Amino acid sequence: DAAALLLFSALGRLNHGEAVLGLGTVQTAAPFLLGWAAAASAVGGYGPAARGLRGRGPAAAAALRAWALGVPAGLAVRGVAQGHPPPAPFVAVSLAVTLVFMVGWRSAFAGRAEEYSAPGNRKGSPLEFLDLLFSLTERW
Repeated sequence: DAAALLLFSALGRLNHGEAVLGLGTVQTAAPFLLGWAAAASAVGGYGPAARGLRGRGPAAAAALRAWALGVPAGLAVRGVAQGHPPPAPFVAVSLAVTLVFMVGWRSAFAGRAEEYSAPGNRKGSPLEFLDLLFSLTERW
């Protein structure tokens, strides 16, 4: 998820002639990363369905739920940090590109997980690790 949002940020900076390598890309992505992390943990974005354990459709649906909450939250955080709402074209591009990136990579991941999963020989995934971390923090 973070890689997809950093890619979105890097492509946006590249499109505007700004430096892509360095802290600027991370700073540009930070509001979206915060919004996504909060939303994904709130709506099951790292649960079994999101990890592709129930197939491609449920993984895409989990990503869509997290996207619907996380990206607008990221836009809001960005607006507050900058002291003004983002321009409408930026909002439209942000929503469209992050939708394709976030739902797309999760769907592709789930499809690959289906191909490589065998009954009785289940392997963990990075998303399962994040789910474990979030469940531990919820207990504290």
